Order: sequence, then structure tokens, then C-alpha cells
Amino acid sequence: MSGSARRSPCAWPQLLYAYGADSGDGRGMRGVTDVFGIAERRVIAALRTMPDGASGSIRLAYLDLNAFPYPCYRYGPVVARAWRSAGREAVFADRDAPGGHIGV
Repeated sequence: MSGSARRSPCAWPQLLYAYGADSGDGRGMRGVTDVFGIAERRVIAALRTMPDGASGSIRLAYLDLNAFPYPCYRYGPVVARAWRSAGREAVFADRDAPGGHIGV
């Protein structure tokens, strides 16, 4: 090198959305995407197949490529929560992500 500091290809980590749903009996699903709407749709779809009382959430995340001994996700706050109540569709509450009200 010619004395200049080597720069990272990306100065800021890409914002991701980690999502998941849990049926309450040990079954569930998890995933990560870079589009909030995709996370939202996948949580709703999963909750529609689960029994009453199932819950889900979406939280901010980023991939830490400098973690040792291998890359890992770092998680931020929950930006949306959802649950399935008796005889109803999935309902989101505490939704702080962009896009306004969710229609389920």
C-alpha cells in the first residue's frame, strides 16, 4: 500500500429487517430481508397458518462482517409486533417502520 488507509467497501452496514413468528408450541419461522414490506407479508402469512395465540415481530438488524470468528447479525429494536387472536387475522401493533398503517 502507498501509506493510505484501506477503506471498507461499505462505510455503513446495510439496514436489514429480521422477522419471525412463533406458534407457542415450539414451531415457528425466521428470516432476514432488506425490504420491510417483505418481512411484513411473511410474518402475516405465517401467522395465518398458526393457531390462536401465535405472535411475531420485525426488528432492525445488520450483518457484522467483522465479527470473530465468523460474520453474525446484530439486532436493534423491534419495529413491529403481530399476534393472532381468537378467530381473527394477524394484527400489527407498535409499528414504527415506514409505510403507515398495515392492512391485513
